[in-house]
Order: sequence, then structure tokens, then C-alpha cells
Amino acid sequence: MRCGDGAATVLAGDVGPIAWMTAEGLEEAFAAKNAEQGTLETGASGHLRLMDASDIGTDLLQPNRSLSLKPGTYSIQAGYFNTETVMMIVRKLVKF
Repeated sequence: MRCGDGAATVLAGDVGPIAWMTAEGLEEAFAAKNAEQGTLETGASGHLRLMDASDIGTDLLQPNRSLSLKPGTYSIQAGYFNTETVMMIVRKLVKF
């Protein structure tokens, strides 16, 4: 799929499309001043539930997604990727 000046691979999932994107300058989004960085650790099962930050875990109002990872600790980064034709939030998840 064409995405701005780059390309994205979009995979259909049970709850909607997920895009894997490669483009020149994408890594720069993670080095910018406004990029966010942190760590997360899964439990023994590796299952995580992704939900809207304004929802309460026992009363989810927005659509949410389940994600299964290998158990462990991960580095997570988020940044903004901008071109003349597209602006998006990009995320990077790497297992330690």
C-alpha cells in the first residue's frame, strides 16, 4: 500500500488493520524531542490488553485489542512521523 512517499504493509486482523511501515526518516521520529520512551513487562502469559487511556480497566467504553507477546521486558517508543502527505504516530516495541 502506498503511504505518503513510502510504503506500508497492511495486515487485516480480527479487530481491524495493522500497518508495518518502512520509510526514509522513520527512525528519526524516535529520536525527536517529543518522542516518548518507556519500558513494559508482560506477565508469565505474555498477554496484554491495549485500551484507550481514558478507559477504566473494568469498564471499557472504547474498542480494545489483545496482544500476545513472548513473556519478558520490552522497550517501547512512540513518535510522530510527518511528510507533506501524511502525519501519523509511530510505535516501536523491542524485547530486551
